[in-house]
Amino acid sequence: MPKGTDSQDVAISAGLDGKGISVKARSRLVSAADRLLGSLLDIASVRIDRSNGRYLAETEIILNIIKDDGEMARRIIKESGGSGNYALEMLRREGQIKIENKAKIVLETQNLLLNQDVDSDFDDDSVDIDPDWMNAFADYAEKASTQSRQDMWARVLSRQIQKTNSFSLSTLRIISEISQERAALFTKIADYRMDKSLLSKKSLSDASLLDLIALQDIGLISEVNGKITREFTLGEGEGEVTIRMGNFAIRFDKAKSVLFNVILISDIGMEICDILPAQDHKETLKLWARESGHQQIFLSEIISAIGDSIECRDIEVINPASQS
Repeated sequence: MPKGTDSQDVAISAGLDGKGISVKARSRLVSAADRLLGSLLDIASVRIDRSNGRYLAETEIILNIIKDDGEMARRIIKESGGSGNYALEMLRREGQIKIENKAKIVLETQNLLLNQDVDSDFDDDSVDIDPDWMNAFADYAEKASTQSRQDMWARVLSRQIQKTNSFSLSTLRIISEISQERAALFTKIADYRMDKSLLSKKSLSDASLLDLIALQDIGLISEVNGKITREFTLGEGEGEVTIRMGNFAIRFDKAKSVLFNVILISDIGMEICDILPAQDHKETLKLWARESGHQQIFLSEIISAIGDSIECRDIEVINPASQS
């Protein structure tokens, strides 16, 4: 880092010192940062300027042009003439933007890892992220110039650091290509998923058939005709069908079987679900309960759970959709 750097500047290399980040996560994060930025410059030479609420990554090339020891760079510009000057400037600007994009993603990934317990969901720490995967990720990351895209790629990288097989190359391609409108639609309908299943009625009421076909063509869902059924049956020792999600459950009084027409989320769609906001389990269960058509359904809070055995406290009686 150059001398005289403002006190607000933070070197990425210093930011990866592991404070608050587990050793397992830190190792992969450093490796990923080196893959994303080390091919262009040494990590320590990337400077993050927090002034004016934005980040600015500066490369050694840029610094050499404006420093006293940048005579060679200035001489090249002078000797190449106007066209060469313009070309070099465009190359410099393009390179700087790509580095800025990737640097912001690295920083946001670090923030995500600082604010979650990654060890509880960490796979074999002897395996590093696949280099081919990182190369593909870098290609997409450098083109992410908006904050929403950078945040999305940071969530992807954070998850991949935790589990190195979280996202396939096909999933990366779809994430990079999907439009904002399609992404918003998938996010909305996936919020009411039950594992890999989506209700083919209420939860998709805002989606037209053409919208669903588009999501199917992308590869996020399948069986949009809704003719696939999912059956919930009695569990061992249960006297009625019970469906659990998180700390809540719905109980279908005296029912031995409950059927739903569903649309299926693809494997790629499920990978993308890993970076979506956390589901509201309570509201999801209530929606599925209403669409069941069953007459007596109880929403319960799980007080204790040992294996498949749960103790519940009923908190609400749910009426079928036709009566609500």
